[in-house]
Amino acid sequence: MRKVEWMLAVALMAVGLMCLMVSATSDPEGSLMNLGPMLVRICLLIGLVLIVVGSIYVLIKWIRER
Repeated sequence: MRKVEWMLAVALMAVGLMCLMVSATSDPEGSLMNLGPMLVRICLLIGLVLIVVGSIYVLIKWIRER
């Protein structure tokens, strides 16, 4: 596998683990109605960060190849 493929695999595993940790440490007395939107928001924020970091990586790699 190439370096980019390894980075993508590690990033996906990290996102999955973070989502599992958040759901495992949530307030047990809280309503499931409150847990769902919180998890969606956290996963979207992590995804946004990964997209930004990935875009910067691709941009830097593209500039170096020129």
